[in-house]
Amino acid sequence: MDDKEVIVQDIPYILWIFGAGFFGTGVFLIFFHAAPWLMAGIFILIGALVVVFVPLVTVRYDRSSRTVVIEKLGLTGLRRQEIPASQISRVEVQESSGSDSGPTFRVALRLQDGKDVALRTAYSSGRRGKEKQAEAIRQAVGIEAEVGIPMSAAQALGQVFQQAAVEDLEAQTGITPGEHETDGIRWTLTMHHFGGVGEGSQVYRWSSTDFDTPDFFVFLAQRMEGQGKQSGLMNLAGNLLFKQSLKMYGFNAYYTPGLDQAKTIEDIDRRLVEAFFVHTSDPVQARRLLNPWTVMPLVGWADRYALERRSRQFHQLTVLFSPLGVYVSVLNSLDRAQVDELVSLGVELVRSQGR
Repeated sequence: MDDKEVIVQDIPYILWIFGAGFFGTGVFLIFFHAAPWLMAGIFILIGALVVVFVPLVTVRYDRSSRTVVIEKLGLTGLRRQEIPASQISRVEVQESSGSDSGPTFRVALRLQDGKDVALRTAYSSGRRGKEKQAEAIRQAVGIEAEVGIPMSAAQALGQVFQQAAVEDLEAQTGITPGEHETDGIRWTLTMHHFGGVGEGSQVYRWSSTDFDTPDFFVFLAQRMEGQGKQSGLMNLAGNLLFKQSLKMYGFNAYYTPGLDQAKTIEDIDRRLVEAFFVHTSDPVQARRLLNPWTVMPLVGWADRYALERRSRQFHQLTVLFSPLGVYVSVLNSLDRAQVDELVSLGVELVRSQGR
């Protein structure tokens, strides 16, 4: 028998298709002017990153040296890691519950020193296939099967859609980390980068748990100037854009109950429709929530920070009313005065609900 036996070969067909689809969606959005160019560019970038950086994984077992060899081959080259079998205490399928489509999994080798070596950083669906991979490694190395340790959502930040927290919040905004209170409304402010890339698109997120929507959500995304109603194919593209936008901002099923049945509504305040797309799982409740005191500060922001086509200086606003609170996010860098405006807007939106 060959001393260097291939025991696992994981070809990520689904992720590659997913990345290609994301890339194509970005091109579609640019071609039909369905979203700001930067947002469409993020779709293209994420799709390209998935295709380029999600490798083919091959696990070999060298019987002569009793070594497990993990090879990761991608467009960026070949990475190779050798692990003596004596250092492996168990092989497990780890679970993450952070996905809005259900639990996701990955295969990891737990070493004697407590460290994990995962075949892939990201979690994905398909537990049965990963159990087969783990069992193949166990049999080759000669260790017993053990139940995988579930991973928390906080530990699952290695997903493709990741936001990296910006640590110097106070230096950039003048606002200290932690909870604050304005006009009786408790709130926090955080900063993130899309995809965990420090040079990527910056996102400011204001949040408050002083108001929530128990069993529905309302998501508002600022329109680009001249962007009309959605219908037909554009409506389908819009629904996809909403789902992916929510994921990119870090919102899963706990924040968006009924997402699969959600729809974009137009029969609300005309001023709001001209400035924002409104996506909700409960149109009746959404119309009640979007009262005049909610509409006025939103329209005011859109007037001050209109999204002009081909402009590099825009600040797209998104707002999520959810069972876990109210979240107001802005894309692109803000100065301190604009950060203060964002805080004031969030406070007004919560107060508009009678708080």
